Amino acid sequence: MRTQESKEKFMTTGFTADVAVLGSGLMGSAVAKAMAAAGNRVIVWNRTLAKAEALKGNNIEVAPGAQAAFDAAPVVMTSVGNSDDVRAVFEQATSVAGHTLVNVTSGTSREAHSLAAWAKDNGAAYIDGAILAYPKHLGTDQGLVVFSGDKKAWDGISNLMQGVGNPRFVGENVGAAQTIDNCVAGAFNMAALVAMIESATVATDNGVSADELKYALSHVLGYFPGFVEEVVTNVAGDSHDTDQATLQVYGSAAQVVVKDLQDSGYNARMMNAVADALRVAMEAGLGDDAITAVQRIIRKHA
Repeated sequence: MRTQESKEKFMTTGFTADVAVLGSGLMGSAVAKAMAAAGNRVIVWNRTLAKAEALKGNNIEVAPGAQAAFDAAPVVMTSVGNSDDVRAVFEQATSVAGHTLVNVTSGTSREAHSLAAWAKDNGAAYIDGAILAYPKHLGTDQGLVVFSGDKKAWDGISNLMQGVGNPRFVGENVGAAQTIDNCVAGAFNMAALVAMIESATVATDNGVSADELKYALSHVLGYFPGFVEEVVTNVAGDSHDTDQATLQVYGSAAQVVVKDLQDSGYNARMMNAVADALRVAMEAGLGDDAITAVQRIIRKHA
């Protein structure tokens, strides 16, 4: 925490900050507010300056340009549209040498490696990050943000990053944070949400009450902590024994579900995708294994 005197000095001069946050969209604004609420001096910048100006106050100052933000803080966080925008923001600075660049913009693992290489070539440390939370969660225990990259650089900013809520360093492979984000918040969470929406649409259209549907969904979701343990363990070890339900059982059930939905006038896009994956796995001779054996037909070469 800063003293009141140092806060007042910062708010009147804007010369120094603990961290700069470049990008004042929904997530960037939430990052800046969370860092400031944790007692850090924050300077913000956005290409549309009005968005940054809306954040001014309560330990947050506004930089007139990207270079001014770099000049003010040794740690620079970026939360912009995409990885090309991140590079463009970095390149607006006359020099990034000596800075620690912390990028929490969504991207790919390859893009993370490319940005890290650019930072190294330009004399900066680079940490890649991914926010596995909504803006409202930042600054709380639910605000999980995973980071990866230069361990020495991480050790230097780990205390500062407590401001986001629940920071977690996941390894020195700089692409690891984006991989986790794209696999967990992306491939799993998005697919699950769309599948839930498909299910809720069919159920409510066919007279199931909202209360009964919520009860059934909540009951099934209660199994998921156990599923997480089983699935990750099986996939990590490529071991797929089961004494509960085989892939063949799931595959046959999926075909029944698709038929029911299509007979009722629905396209069943999500269930069609599931049924197709299970069909391919059964054709590959995996029907007697656990459903996790689908792993073996997911890779491009499979």
